[in-house]
Amino acid sequence: MSAAVLSARGLTRTFPGRTPGAPPVRAVDAVDLVIQPGEIVGLVGESGSGKTTLGKALLRIVEPQEGQLHLGDVDLRALDRETLRATRRRMQMIYQSASASLNPGMSVVEHLRETIDLHRPDLRATASTVIAETLARFRLEGRGDRRPRELSGGERRRVGVARCLLPDPDLVIADEPTAGLDASVKADVLEVMLTARRPGQAWIFISHELDVVRYVSDRVLVMYRGTIVEEMPAAGLAATRARGVGHPYTERLLSTALGRTDAPIQPAARPPADAGCRYASVCHATAPGDDLWSRCSTAAPELVALADGHQVACHVRAPRSES
Repeated sequence: MSAAVLSARGLTRTFPGRTPGAPPVRAVDAVDLVIQPGEIVGLVGESGSGKTTLGKALLRIVEPQEGQLHLGDVDLRALDRETLRATRRRMQMIYQSASASLNPGMSVVEHLRETIDLHRPDLRATASTVIAETLARFRLEGRGDRRPRELSGGERRRVGVARCLLPDPDLVIADEPTAGLDASVKADVLEVMLTARRPGQAWIFISHELDVVRYVSDRVLVMYRGTIVEEMPAAGLAATRARGVGHPYTERLLSTALGRTDAPIQPAARPPADAGCRYASVCHATAPGDDLWSRCSTAAPELVALADGHQVACHVRAPRSES
């Protein structure tokens, strides 16, 4: 197997509590992650689960406080600011808000030329040709002199993707790149993204849209309150629709996405702070009085293999020891 494009171990980022005296918020809590060349990893979870913070921490846009982080054989946490800036060409992020990531006073061509100047100085001599090819590839012909306010929502997204891919990065982190788009525009943006992606380029695709994640991804990670609670092949999302297969939180996400109401969630008694499974307070798979309730309330579960490529951090769903 080729060397990993990105590897993280024990990556952690904590923020101060939202109010005076409130406990710190563990936005990313000891996350382990390995991404192979050419792989698209979907990252799902509800708002506030830590997906975007993890994506930014992987690129050191938000500084991780603990853990190891490598891009290929480069120790990203050991880089000073100047060296990190030079390494940015190899790792890029597509931001959720296309408008906020574009300069309102610059045209599409000026955005692309700036990207070449910053990240691909080797292309300056042929910049005009490269820009023309990029406009054609991202279906932006005739839009080169337009400013962001003169573009449609889908066009702004495509400009953002074009700027991200122009440096030819090894790793792309796409944060909700299709959020807020109608179905036809979303399909157009996805097609352009996947067509422009070069072989061997690794992606992390962050989204709350499970149907989109299943379509584009090879593997899916489910995040809850800063931790990865489940990992599975993307095709496994369909199997998880059947109750009792995956993590109860993943079932909840799928039920919400599908509009199911056959299994209402009944909150259980909240476990002590910083103890046990973080999901126990709202889990429908166990309740006070169950055999595993004490363990769910006092011991944090670790990822355990269920099948090839499928892991779950859940005392209820993990295989039980015969001892």
